[in-house]
Amino acid sequence: MKKLILFAAFSIAALTAGSCASEDDGLPENKITFTVDGVKKTYTAIDIERNGPEVIVKATTVEPTEEYIQLKMNTNDTGAESVYEVMYFKTQTRWFHAGIIGSLISNLQINSNGRLKGTFSGNFEAANDNMVVVTNGKFDMSY
Repeated sequence: MKKLILFAAFSIAALTAGSCASEDDGLPENKITFTVDGVKKTYTAIDIERNGPEVIVKATTVEPTEEYIQLKMNTNDTGAESVYEVMYFKTQTRWFHAGIIGSLISNLQINSNGRLKGTFSGNFEAANDNMVVVTNGKFDMSY
């Protein structure tokens, strides 16, 4: 009887430990989240294209929309400022940072084995001098 109780206790402990491990197993979330002028955005429809050494990520909501964000980085680069271009599109307007205009803060934590994970934020300018502030940008995806 003691063996049965011990077996049951170990089985429950193993199941509990297994379920905790799956909650924090480091798998990508496959989404981009950020805030534009105080409005939180979550994009889960993600398209990743490799063009030579460049990786281009375009993400939007699942619903049809004219709003999306695009990030550019080089394959296998990591660290501060490794995301070197971010563009945010909404309706007919494009806000961008491409190295000179605006300010971009980025940190690419993982860029290998088909996984991208990092952060970004900054001030972005449109052709009409309209500015938006992008904060709390995070991405974690596999491709």
